[in-house]
Amino acid sequence: MRRSLSLAGAGVALALALTACGSADKPSTAAPSPSSPAPAPGSSAAAPAAGAGAWVNDFCGSLTELANLDASKIQPPADTASMAEKQKAMSQLLETIGGAISPAVEKLSKLPASPVAAGDEAKKTFLDTLKPVDDQIKAAKQKLDAAPAGDAQAVAAAALAFQSVGTALSSFDPEKQLKGAPELEAAGKDQPNCKALDKK
Repeated sequence: MRRSLSLAGAGVALALALTACGSADKPSTAAPSPSSPAPAPGSSAAAPAAGAGAWVNDFCGSLTELANLDASKIQPPADTASMAEKQKAMSQLLETIGGAISPAVEKLSKLPASPVAAGDEAKKTFLDTLKPVDDQIKAAKQKLDAAPAGDAQAVAAAALAFQSVGTALSSFDPEKQLKGAPELEAAGKDQPNCKALDKK
């Protein structure tokens, strides 16, 4: 679960960085992080608390849209495009990225208290990163769509918003943030939503 979430977060950040810089090249595929070492002989993973499996399954499910975001499809408008075309393309990019982050924020916010403390910590960490980004994307798109067609200043402001979002997500490291929570992995290893994330 940790690796799939790391790749999702890194993919979004990389795509936004490339978009803000105006690159038309597709991002290269990130190399998977090394797997966590196997437990030493005789050791055992922390036993999941009652109800932890269902909670972790919902936690994984809240990240489905984010994990499904295809970074290679987040491309900046062509340099030869008119300002009106760039404005339309930037609005679509904001909608695409927001369409992956907003559902995660909404679903995470609705999760009840976790049966294990590590679950609540993970939820807070994710929301602390994703909620401000979601708000920024919504505000940037609203301003861009309200501007007159071909407004160069509005397009430039949207590009700056992309840069800011990319900076925020570049430090989003779910793998690091979820380390030290073996009870979460133990509870989620057989859950369908978590298995789906591991296939990403």
